[in-house]
Amino acid sequence: MTLAIILAGVAIISVIYVGWAVKKKRVLKGVQKKEIQKLWENMLKIEDPVRKIMEADAILDKALSRLGYLGTMGEKLKKAGPRFSNLQDIWDAHKLRNRLSHEPGSAVSFKDAERAVRVIERGIKGLM
Repeated sequence: MTLAIILAGVAIISVIYVGWAVKKKRVLKGVQKKEIQKLWENMLKIEDPVRKIMEADAILDKALSRLGYLGTMGEKLKKAGPRFSNLQDIWDAHKLRNRLSHEPGSAVSFKDAERAVRVIERGIKGLM
């Protein structure tokens, strides 16, 4: 009887620990963090607002991939969504990127481009 109680206790503690370990947030560290930071620094030098948004979105995509999120950018955002305090803003920035990419002749103001880049930057910082 005592052995059964001990084994049940160990099983419960194991389940709790595994649940905690799975929920623990993965973060960019070391080489991965430096890689993303370097890409971001280079992106900031881009003057064309359309290219700047495209590159910022690609860097966020790469950061999510480095953390093990798979699929399209949309799928990654759905899976990683709870990690972002500004998820809707990130979705809006990604939709802007898609519009610029898929609708020939689309343009974006400097102000809107800078806002999208700041939103994506905030998202990336949340992954570090």
